[in-house]
Amino acid sequence: MKIAVIPCSKEKIWDGGAYTGAATAAIAYTSPLHRAARDYATRVADVTMILSAKYGLLHLHDLIEGPYDVTFSRSDDPVIEPDRLARQVQALRVASSLIIACPDDYAQRLLQALGDAHVVIERPLSGYSLADLQGMTAHLQTLP
Repeated sequence: MKIAVIPCSKEKIWDGGAYTGAATAAIAYTSPLHRAARDYATRVADVTMILSAKYGLLHLHDLIEGPYDVTFSRSDDPVIEPDRLARQVQALRVASSLIIACPDDYAQRLLQALGDAHVVIERPLSGYSLADLQGMTAHLQTLP
């Protein structure tokens, strides 16, 4: 089984206040990078998960209870604790292949949590930092 992990995004359905209720992870994140990563992941993997700085690994159908603004790029944000993420990552060990379609700063957290699991890892965004949103988006759109 191939599992793809994609990044969450700063842009969310709650931005601007037009939407205020709970939303599934599949519709909560709205940035161009997130959409490009999700499109890519659904083409190449059996399961797509989202790495949220606040919640950790989310299935597309997981419900998120409202607006939040937490990112791995701000050191004082209340991000998911490493041991909690490590427990969530245990579920990824069933994969024959893990596609981490995230920028390096996100991917490193997953790789640390994964430890020495024996799974084939693909990183189509290796070398990209979170600062290069346009570059990552364009790159994912060129992949088969």
